[in-house]
Amino acid sequence: MKVSIVRGGGLLGAPTRTELDSAHLPPDAAGELAEKVAAAGPLDAASAPAETASPADLSYEVTLEDGEARTGYFTDSTMPSPVRELVQWTDARPEATRGIDPGPG
Repeated sequence: MKVSIVRGGGLLGAPTRTELDSAHLPPDAAGELAEKVAAAGPLDAASAPAETASPADLSYEVTLEDGEARTGYFTDSTMPSPVRELVQWTDARPEATRGIDPGPG
């Protein structure tokens, strides 16, 4: 299972990517990740890139891969609580990789 979070917009504007793969987690943390991914749901309600409400608002592209990939688009103000908890948990994991997102191809 993998989680990928691309953040864009905000005051800095440079898109960043955070990725976490359950294969690199201890078994208890991998189980917790699976629970958080299940709680985040299908992400279908946010199927188009979200528009930011203000210039300081970040936009998020959250991709969950657990057999199939699904992606949802959110802003700071539109992100559902279970997705926010998944993003915060992923950000807090030392196993996560972080960097500048180069964008498409």
